[in-house]
Amino acid sequence: MNVDIDMTRQYYDECTDEDCCSCGYCQAYRRQVRNAYPEVSAYLDRLGIDIGKPAESIYWDIDQEGLVGFIASYWVFGAGGHFEHMVGDIKVYTDNMSYNVPPRVAAVEHSGHFVLSVSVIQIHTGIKRES
Repeated sequence: MNVDIDMTRQYYDECTDEDCCSCGYCQAYRRQVRNAYPEVSAYLDRLGIDIGKPAESIYWDIDQEGLVGFIASYWVFGAGGHFEHMVGDIKVYTDNMSYNVPPRVAAVEHSGHFVLSVSVIQIHTGIKRES
């Protein structure tokens, strides 16, 4: 994995809430993930990634108390290749999922971009599952 940290950081500096999903689960993820997972946040920050601004966050396994498991994916500028790394019990890895590339990513004149994902992030959303 070869990350253009400056280009990636610039992308996240320019990201707004409008670039992220607005559902209640994703809003809870964005509000809480930095404090809930400071080591993962610091690791991603060293790559230029803002943990609170995922390109996509997929949630599942909602328990009765609102604890939700997430896989979150982030745009990164550079060349991906195969990459896996553990930060504590959280897996950070290049993802070959087929995401729609947002215009702001596609418009950047750069050698390439890829998706880096983290899993499994567990966040208390406060949204309780109905029985």
